[in-house]
Amino acid sequence: MSLINQKRTFSHGLTGLSRFLEESFLDVTKPKRKFKFFRGLIFANYDYVVRFPKVKICDFLSMYPSARGLEILMNLHQDERWSLSDLETLYLLALISMKKAPKIFEIGSAHGETSYAMARINQDTHIFSLDLPVDDTVAHQNKMRWKNTPQEQHITQLYGDSTTFDYSPYLGQMDLVLIDGDHSYLTCKSDSVNALKLINDKGIIIWDDYQSLEVRRAVNELLPQENLFQLKGTNFAVLDRSLT
Repeated sequence: MSLINQKRTFSHGLTGLSRFLEESFLDVTKPKRKFKFFRGLIFANYDYVVRFPKVKICDFLSMYPSARGLEILMNLHQDERWSLSDLETLYLLALISMKKAPKIFEIGSAHGETSYAMARINQDTHIFSLDLPVDDTVAHQNKMRWKNTPQEQHITQLYGDSTTFDYSPYLGQMDLVLIDGDHSYLTCKSDSVNALKLINDKGIIIWDDYQSLEVRRAVNELLPQENLFQLKGTNFAVLDRSLT
């Protein structure tokens, strides 16, 4: 497996301190509130750092040795709209190539770059990509990366709030679910619950931005840590039912 001009990008989630300050502002200039403030600060850090530590970090080839020697054709993007690093894109496409996943559900469409990349890797793949409602769906789809490409016929654009969307037509059918939508705790937890219902008995769930404390908390609360792993060099957390 090789990658030309490989680069990695990292973003930073909220710390316990910033999350605590965001949720409960206290005027610490008043002596009586100082103790309450620092006690809250301690619990904020405990909640986000101790209770919800990161899962084990695994090398891709150690988890998927059959990928050794696999060649993945990639178009590297310098466009700032591209949300995944090149290494994350490589691993995502490798998983699709190995699994020959015919059905993928993506939560969070953005500009359609990831949908387009996933549709290119396997001509039998079909992608259902969910994004928030828009006023003009035609105008929105005309701006998507996959518009007027051969991959367009393999992508179904869906609209709705991921926390209230009716997933019933897709339950148990997906080979892979990519969660890359709203990264808040409540939304990510809801998306994760739905993803577990969407995948089949050999399906994979990938959470992007697992370094975010909100995402980490939602994922780790919902699932036993021993069933999860983070791919080394990426911000992907993975649950793969075919490995259990």
